Amino acid sequence: MGDKTLGVQSEVCSNLRMSSIEAFSVVVPTWNEARLLPPLVRALQASPSVGEVIVADAESEDGTAQVAVAAGARVVAGGRPAHGRNAGARVAHRSLLLFLDADVQPTPEVLSQLAAGFADPAVNAMHVRLMPLSGSWFVRLCYRMLDRHFQVCDRLGLPQGLGALVAVRREAFDRVGGFDETVVAGEDSHFFRQLGRLVGGVVYRRELSIGVSARRFEMESPALFALKNILWGALRLAGLRISIVPYRWQRYP
Repeated sequence: MGDKTLGVQSEVCSNLRMSSIEAFSVVVPTWNEARLLPPLVRALQASPSVGEVIVADAESEDGTAQVAVAAGARVVAGGRPAHGRNAGARVAHRSLLLFLDADVQPTPEVLSQLAAGFADPAVNAMHVRLMPLSGSWFVRLCYRMLDRHFQVCDRLGLPQGLGALVAVRREAFDRVGGFDETVVAGEDSHFFRQLGRLVGGVVYRRELSIGVSARRFEMESPALFALKNILWGALRLAGLRISIVPYRWQRYP
């Protein structure tokens, strides 16, 4: 009887801990993402770690906003990624924010482990390993190098990350003023740099991973795109807002 009672008590305690974990307000900035958005929204709504889904749409011409509403998401006016993320955050109701790009594939396990990670009060933000959904050896090599870069920066206390997935406490988000909308390229890397400098508690959860498309590599020269990202990353790591090489906004095929 004693062992059975202890087992029941342990299960009850575990359930209480899980029920006390806050769910995310998820913000997805979009521009012509009608094809990719529905499965992402459905996956998010099926997760107990998600409290609401907000789509910040930049006047899409393919019916993205209508698709988002039909899928059960809330839609707000967006713009470039930094503006869209900030616009979504302004109307979010939860104390935990999760920013996702439309082309990612988060699993329920990753979402739950991210939410559970905020049970540690020292953690203010998290990001995970990005796994390219591509058979290209060059693209895979770039993402392996990116992974190593994130590891080194994490150990040095100079966090860097990408906007494909950013989990952050609202109070930390507010303290750094959200995403800097004056940064033309690499605003996500700048956001991580500001979090590390002003707030701290940024964790690279390398043991967690999500799939992400390699469509930017497919739209332009892969080598050139990689070099531009290296340049932007270096500038953001140095705390600079300039971009030198402009970012060309193009509609995805």
